[in-house]
Amino acid sequence: MGQREQRFFPRIQVNQRVLIAGLKKPVYLEITDISIGGVSFSAEKPVPEGTRLFLNFPRNEFFKGGVIEIKVLRCFPVKDQKIFKIAASFVNSNLEFVEDILKLTNS
Repeated sequence: MGQREQRFFPRIQVNQRVLIAGLKKPVYLEITDISIGGVSFSAEKPVPEGTRLFLNFPRNEFFKGGVIEIKVLRCFPVKDQKIFKIAASFVNSNLEFVEDILKLTNS
């Protein structure tokens, strides 16, 4: 990808499909990785830096489920593909969610 690593926390590769609200209409996208500090995912259209979105995580073996607010930090096109890679930080994430991520990163 050519982008310099900018995370402070270890990240975990996941393929978690989530509902994202805050765009013109809600869409399902796949989270590609996650850490205590945030997430990254791909989208067909760019999302401006600073945009606040809401991820609706389904309940599964890793997460208790729930809605988490994120703020887009970076958005850049993926070379030779028609998608954009988006990095976002969590905004006011709840303690249970952070505990779920800690379990993932320590497993």
